[in-house]
Amino acid sequence: YPDSPAAKAGMQIGDIVIGPPQQPFDEVGRVRSWTMLSPIGAERRLDALRDGKPLTLTLVPEAYPLEFPRLP
Repeated sequence: YPDSPAAKAGMQIGDIVIGPPQQPFDEVGRVRSWTMLSPIGAERRLDALRDGKPLTLTLVPEAYPLEFPRLP
């Protein structure tokens, strides 16, 4: 979604999320629980790969939407 926390952090389709710095996710779906349990408004860093190159994104979690916006 264009205005999502992920998009605001610069995340792109095809990015591979590794996990927080020095704490890679150890099972499938861990990113979801990490996101849902992160404090709203607090910056969180995530290591990722884009086109095979490492990068670190800064994500600021927001309140979970009651209704998802329509996709373009």
